Amino acid sequence: MTEVLAPVGGQETLSAALRAGADAVYFGLSNFNARRNADNFNEQNIASAVKDCRIRGVKAYLTLNTLVYDREMRDALKTAELAVNAGIDGIICADLGLAKQLSKLFPKVPLHASTQLSVHTKEALPLLKELGFCRVVPAREMSREELKEFLSVASALQMEVEVFVHGALCMCLSGQCLMSAFLGGRSGNRGLCAGPCRLPFRVGNDGDHALSLKDLSLIKYLPELREMGVTSFKIEGRMKPPEYVAAATAAARQALDRGTVDEKLWTELYKVFSRQGFSDGYYKGRIDKDLFGFRTRDDAALSKEVKNSIHEYYRREYGRIPLKLTLSAADGAPLSLTACDGENTVTVKDAPPQKAQKAPATEETVRENLSKLGGTPYYLKELTVRLSEGLFLPAGKLNALRREALKRLDEQRSLPPERMIGQPTFAKREKKPQKNGESGTGKLVARFRSVRQMPKNLGNLSAVILPAEEADLYKGALPLICDLPRGMSNQTLIKTLFEKAEKHASAVFCENIAAVNEAKERGLPFIAGSGLNILNSDAAAVWHGLGAAAVVLSPEISQNAAAEFYCGAPLGVTVYGRIPLMLCRTCPGLNAGGCKNCSHVLKDRMAMEFPFDCRGGYTEIFNSRPLWLADKQAEFSFADFEILQFTTETADECVAVIKAYHNGEKPTGEYTRGLYKKGVL
Repeated sequence: MTEVLAPVGGQETLSAALRAGADAVYFGLSNFNARRNADNFNEQNIASAVKDCRIRGVKAYLTLNTLVYDREMRDALKTAELAVNAGIDGIICADLGLAKQLSKLFPKVPLHASTQLSVHTKEALPLLKELGFCRVVPAREMSREELKEFLSVASALQMEVEVFVHGALCMCLSGQCLMSAFLGGRSGNRGLCAGPCRLPFRVGNDGDHALSLKDLSLIKYLPELREMGVTSFKIEGRMKPPEYVAAATAAARQALDRGTVDEKLWTELYKVFSRQGFSDGYYKGRIDKDLFGFRTRDDAALSKEVKNSIHEYYRREYGRIPLKLTLSAADGAPLSLTACDGENTVTVKDAPPQKAQKAPATEETVRENLSKLGGTPYYLKELTVRLSEGLFLPAGKLNALRREALKRLDEQRSLPPERMIGQPTFAKREKKPQKNGESGTGKLVARFRSVRQMPKNLGNLSAVILPAEEADLYKGALPLICDLPRGMSNQTLIKTLFEKAEKHASAVFCENIAAVNEAKERGLPFIAGSGLNILNSDAAAVWHGLGAAAVVLSPEISQNAAAEFYCGAPLGVTVYGRIPLMLCRTCPGLNAGGCKNCSHVLKDRMAMEFPFDCRGGYTEIFNSRPLWLADKQAEFSFADFEILQFTTETADECVAVIKAYHNGEKPTGEYTRGLYKKGVL
């Protein structure tokens, strides 16, 4: 069974989605969802929203898809309980600590892995299955061929796959963007992305929107995707108006039901919202300048032009539920009408009918009255009339019977399922004791982008992290940890890198789920890196339980939250370096004419420079200023090791930084304190 999955930001868009033919909808409550600025639902109206869906046979999924701090975990679970009691059909989750608790509390509620988990290869699927997920939303960066392989593995694991087929396309791999958090304190991973990528950025002198992509539309490929095994066709747009939701839902409905979309509807869909048109994203494996686009005044004018005409797609109820009606009218017996939707059956009765004085009721007149199902989600599939001759059946009485039968049927259909609710078991939380006589942890680990940066003398460090590509070039005496790419689409390369790591390293540094799964299968010790977005003790406990030798906290965690952190495994924090703000499959350098002319520097409208580097088919964009906490190390005594992350530095600059951190020196030049003090919204 496949489904058109529509976005819902509030009651208006819920009505638009239901009336335009959605098979399922997804929405959030006021907190803990990736669109916290949408209208959303609340404690007072969530039950009504789910009831509207259940009556119509439409699945309702809760988006609980943000990262959660320890102090918020209980409130997040209360939010989930509200939705579960209302009858929600599944929960979309992006925080593995929260997912662990949800599976304990609500073992019968399906758990969906959000696209925020950055799942972009089939190798991540076995681990997600182990963690309790039954459905996964893969990254939008996957090509057709990659998606086919992904679907094959998912099918073997009996997992469903939900694919984004229309809507906004982020420059960054979902779940790997820190740009909004670091530039404005509003975290995309926490549901408050400010959309800085839509602002002017340029590489060189060409283009001025080097981080803005056109909206994705794969609607014309829906029949093909269904054949490939996709379960759910997801439309992005919980911040969009009802006209957008209706047009996109109606187009997807037509594509699945008819194989094509009416030209009129397609034109209206293009006009209601686009960024200089649509693209098919990465589906065909093509990555070029045609992916880029931004919202113009002309685009906005087109939206106003078609808003009224789109209302036709959600002006009326969508008849989706087949109904069998049986009317029994016999002399001296109660008049009765039975309604059945295939699962539920109700019967309503009235007083025995009277004899007709003039025109007796006929099967045709009865059918005419009982067939009036407009304004309801039902359509008449079968009508049986058992009618004695010569009876008077007024139209008003038949209409009242029909309305009462449908009302009772609605009541049965809307009942939420009874579900067992368990008890959470939280990770042990305790404040780690201060280390006497230490200004910091005393355990510095240097993470280099290349062997060329490495100083000759590394005696003051406890370990070295190097890209696995250069593992065979390392000649030092310190333990070597191999850094694996956050983007892992090139499986031939990944296999080679793991083989190098097995030969030369004591552990691997993993920043995505697929890398962890591969490390586990090979029996390689692994460190759960910051790309895994570890923001709470329960998430850290998940990775420790899977065998992580250590975990590195997300750069989005505040110092106060981190100080209370506990999971049983050694904890690491990044205390120096240009924090990666984006991981992109499309390089912004395409706007400069490709690699040959690329400066590897991105400039914003304030002339701030953001260096970027390409690795394994992906591009990492780094912050314009390095994080500096050398003089604050006493505040990180809870950590077992501190990471100095070098990107653009020379070997001499690396020496100076390492020395400064050993001496606890104050910063000079341009720097940032990151988010450790102020945190994020």
